[in-house]
Amino acid sequence: MSKAVTRHAPDGRHWQVLLHHNPEAVPLPDPAHDLLTDALAHELPPGGCAVLRGH
Repeated sequence: MSKAVTRHAPDGRHWQVLLHHNPEAVPLPDPAHDLLTDALAHELPPGGCAVLRGH
């Protein structure tokens, strides 16, 4: 099971918060900047989480 929520700031910025509960890695549809690791994320690892910066 995975969960995704998008959060919006009043100035128009937005972030996608991802929680991944499965035992297998899952690829992201598009690579995005993960604010938790300050790196480009291509997938969520088993039990991983990410906060992706929106465009």
